[in-house]
Amino acid sequence: MTEKGMLESLRNYPKGVFFILGNEFCERFSFYGMRAVLTLYLITEHHFSDSHASLLYHAFVSLAYFSPLFGSIAADNYFGRFRVILWVSLVYVLGHVLLSIGAIPQLEQAIRSTLDFSGLVFIALATGGIKPCVSAFAADQVWNGFRLNANRRV
Repeated sequence: MTEKGMLESLRNYPKGVFFILGNEFCERFSFYGMRAVLTLYLITEHHFSDSHASLLYHAFVSLAYFSPLFGSIAADNYFGRFRVILWVSLVYVLGHVLLSIGAIPQLEQAIRSTLDFSGLVFIALATGGIKPCVSAFAADQVWNGFRLNANRRV
C-alpha cells in the first residue's frame, strides 16, 4: 500500500468542504476582528463611557453566543443546514455592510448609531445560524464524500 501525499489526499475531499472552510474562516475573521475593536469604537466614535461601552460589548457577545440555539432549531426542524448557512451568511454580510456604512464620519450621529447597532444585531443573530450548522454540515460533506469514494473503488 502506498501512502498518498497531502495534495493527493486533499483532492479526495468533496469540493463543498473547501467552500465551508472559506465561509467559516471569513465569519471567524470578521467576527473576532470586529469584536476586538468594538469597545474602543463605541468609546471614541459614539462617546460612550467605558462602562457603557463594556455593557454594550458584553450584550453583543451574549446575543452572539445565545443565538445558536435558534439557528440550530431552524436548521434541524425547518430549513436544513445548507439553507440556514446560505441565508444567514447573507444577513451576516448585510450586518457588516451596515456597520461599515455607520462608520462614515460625515453622516449624522443618529443615522450612524442606527446603522451601527442594527449591524451589530444582524451580526449577532447571523452568527447564531452559522456557528451550530457549519461544523455539522462540513462533517456530513466529508462523510458523504468518503463514502462515495469508497463505493467507486469497489
